[in-house]
Amino acid sequence: MNSFTAVDVFYLRSNRTIETILLRNKRMQKMLFVYNYQGLTYRIFETEVN
Repeated sequence: MNSFTAVDVFYLRSNRTIETILLRNKRMQKMLFVYNYQGLTYRIFETEVN
């Protein structure tokens, strides 16, 4: 069974966030980063830039 867990939310501004999401199934897991721009556009990244 697939599952996802919201790990963290980082607020850049009040209408821009970066959410960290953990995706899991029985064999593997993957961390994704979702950039939310004003609730209009979303971008998904597999790595985080420091």
